[in-house]
Amino acid sequence: MIHFLKTKRKLAIAFLGLLGAVISAPRPGHAQFLGYVSPQTVQSTLATNAACPSTSTQILIPNLGQTQHTATVIFSSTVAAQAVQFTGQVGTLQTTVSDVGMPGIASNQVTVTASGYYSLLYLQVSCGGSTGTYTAVYSGASSTVPQVQGVYLSSQIDKTLFNAVTATHYAIGPPSVTLIAPFGNTAGQIAFAYSGTGPTGGAIYIACLSNLVNPSAYPVSLTPSTAVGYQIFNVPSQPCSLIKVFYNATGTGSNTFSLDYIFAPPGGGQLPDYCVSGYPKSSVAVAISTATTTLLVTGGTPYTSSQVYVCGFNGTIAGTSPTLKLEYGTTTTNPCDTGTTALSGTLAPTTGSTLAIGYGGTILTVPAGNNFCVVTGGTTPSLQGVLTYVQQ
Repeated sequence: MIHFLKTKRKLAIAFLGLLGAVISAPRPGHAQFLGYVSPQTVQSTLATNAACPSTSTQILIPNLGQTQHTATVIFSSTVAAQAVQFTGQVGTLQTTVSDVGMPGIASNQVTVTASGYYSLLYLQVSCGGSTGTYTAVYSGASSTVPQVQGVYLSSQIDKTLFNAVTATHYAIGPPSVTLIAPFGNTAGQIAFAYSGTGPTGGAIYIACLSNLVNPSAYPVSLTPSTAVGYQIFNVPSQPCSLIKVFYNATGTGSNTFSLDYIFAPPGGGQLPDYCVSGYPKSSVAVAISTATTTLLVTGGTPYTSSQVYVCGFNGTIAGTSPTLKLEYGTTTTNPCDTGTTALSGTLAPTTGSTLAIGYGGTILTVPAGNNFCVVTGGTTPSLQGVLTYVQQ
């Protein structure tokens, strides 16, 4: 009997211990959202063959926290003036977060990119008042800023600002584009082209937004010729965060123009010295035996806006009281008799002197479209040697 009671007591203790273990056991956990643990991607078709609005339209982008944004817009061929841009909003402030994108020449497609997280992100699309349609797609991801290479570098360097815009005089509202300077300065080149003969008095003006005044006071003013084809202009470097590019003409015309702004990549922000930067050099033999004006380099080749960068001269001068002067201009009767501009004073070296000028970089620059000449003087002067230059 005593043994039976002891056994029953042991069983009771064991049961109570088991019951306590069950009661104190942790309850099953419920799933909790701990946040995204992998990059979030968004692919979205924003518009399909949508009718162009009379003014620019603003499309809200789906937001899952992505930080890298790319949008591609394809316009119908009837749309003559297209523009695409990202704008972002933080709180109540909405600001531009990408460049203005415009299709390249003979293209109806444009791609724009932006970086950063915004509570609201919009894609602004403009058809410039044209009728037609457009299709827009968006791609976004949450990731670090991409390396500046390949297509990302190209999108920062080469900006198509105008595409097939009528080249004529605009009494009110001439075409202009404001863009973010990708590297903080204006250094680069303008690639310009007329579809046909351009109007008289065509001009391209470039300025920082803080310096915008009347066109005649723009810091950079470029004058394209009226010829058909590509023209290249150098834009000097100056600190700038927001650039405005403006076009107008004095004459009228029905042809169009296109313009790309090609920025100098990082690494100094200065344009290269063509005489020392590896560009192929040209040379011309100089053999002058009379007092006259002699053409050394013809302006406007290989393309209309070619500038001549004189790298150096090596030779001799002889005669009685020989002199020489360097100048540029265009041709009416003689090589440099129109718009003649001196590049030097009248030099009077001793007869029989050896002349070695330059070869440490560019020593003279001849503006686009002008011939480069030398004027020899004195009695039976003789100037013999070789001129080295780059035409770019």
